[in-house]
Amino acid sequence: MKRAEFLKVLGAGTLTAIAGSLLSACKSSTTPTPSTSDSKDFVSSSVEGHSHTITLKKTELQSPPAGGISRETTTTNGHTHTFTMSAAQLSQVNNGSVVEVDTAETSSHHHRFTIQSWYW
Repeated sequence: MKRAEFLKVLGAGTLTAIAGSLLSACKSSTTPTPSTSDSKDFVSSSVEGHSHTITLKKTELQSPPAGGISRETTTTNGHTHTFTMSAAQLSQVNNGSVVEVDTAETSSHHHRFTIQSWYW
């Protein structure tokens, strides 16, 4: 094989490898993996160096209770916060919207949760 032919084959192979890597990277970044989990933990914003967690159930979004939901977050730094979502907010999440929910104030601060559907 002559040098010119070798460089042509090498260049084509390199370009093919680069293109394949780029296409693979694009595909993985734009194709989310669906989840069928019946519940999901959400972590709040960090305030005063800590955050809290709440768990939502798929059924709470698909069939929201008329009065919505209200529960305590996990305990962190010796305290919890009350987390409340209305039936309308739960329905919005079920329909694909992202809803931000602030907890009740405890220890002179509150936290924000960003809630979105995790199943489809």
